[in-house]
Amino acid sequence: MAFGHVGDEAGRAVVSRVMTDLEVKLEGFETLATECDLIGKLATDKAKRELYVRLGLHYRELADAMRKVIALKAAA
Repeated sequence: MAFGHVGDEAGRAVVSRVMTDLEVKLEGFETLATECDLIGKLATDKAKRELYVRLGLHYRELADAMRKVIALKAAA
């Protein structure tokens, strides 16, 4: 085996672990976005409501970016 070459089975295991890690991060961003949306809807203070709405949007953007990364990794 040449230096730097990963066997097919080991390579698949690494890719699988990376995909799982990315999918866990995606799920976390989606959960945080949903929670921020809920908190924003329930907040009685206008500043807090706006803060949580912005946070929810930010987490959704992170989730979208993570989906793109996952798609690129899957296509590779």
